[in-house]
Amino acid sequence: MAPPNTELQKRCKSLPLSTMGDWCETLEEVAALRSIWGNEAFVTSSPGLTTLLDKVGEGAWDPSTDHVMTDTLRFTIQVGGENDSGTLSVSVGLSYPEAPPQLSVACEWLKRSQIDDILLEVQTFVDASSKLADRCLFSAVERFENLIEENYTEFSKQSKENLALASKGKPNPHPGLNVAVLRIDHMHDRGGYTKIIVKWAGELGLTGRLIFCRSFIFVLLEGAEPDIDEYLLRKRTVVVDVDSRGRKCRERKMSVLVRRPCSSRAFSEFEVVESDEVGYVDSLFEKVGLGALVKNIMHLV
Repeated sequence: MAPPNTELQKRCKSLPLSTMGDWCETLEEVAALRSIWGNEAFVTSSPGLTTLLDKVGEGAWDPSTDHVMTDTLRFTIQVGGENDSGTLSVSVGLSYPEAPPQLSVACEWLKRSQIDDILLEVQTFVDASSKLADRCLFSAVERFENLIEENYTEFSKQSKENLALASKGKPNPHPGLNVAVLRIDHMHDRGGYTKIIVKWAGELGLTGRLIFCRSFIFVLLEGAEPDIDEYLLRKRTVVVDVDSRGRKCRERKMSVLVRRPCSSRAFSEFEVVESDEVGYVDSLFEKVGLGALVKNIMHLV
């Protein structure tokens, strides 16, 4: 068991009654959030805080005996569903609500600029609320949830438009090219999974390579930015493989190693290649200016 934090104990015991009262209200506010969004979506920074919030939620918390030996409450809330989820991380200090909570945002399917815009809007809201000493946690999470929903609606609409254009053989109206390298952890149904990747690349006008090298699986993609967006959306939302029991499943362990703009395509088509020679695989990445990538990932020189 970790030794008690005596400095923190002294600090908490010496707090003015008004601050202790605010802290009690803050705990009740956080416990209410947990109750509204549910235990699965709400994750605390420590088991001790989880236990404390359980007591607060059940009305069994006694501030005179159940001391809060921390000066910051940290938790995350996941909003949305399986396909459109976003996570808001919150740090609430002793000076709340006079001091605003500090926030961060994570979302796999949004671009970095969009994530920054969402964070700016929600942080600006809580900053303004703190100037009025308003308790704003519920409103902040609700605002974040609405922003995620709005962005996903637009994201889904754009993806459907891109797919419709691709299916009709029309050129994509967004000429900006991207190159992306994905790593797939494993394939239980290699043949079926490979066919899906090749099919999607053809539908979306993507060029590049599906690369099998020893135990590594890479997907190198070139194409218009929204077409790569659509490919990534499909990989996270459509059944592509089977699990160890043979049940159909979505991709859970794909990672985007790099994605960046490019001025032209290095490949004229999408192909599947397999080689145990790291040098050959490295030469494929050299064509798109990413020659060191394979060596760094595979820990080979």
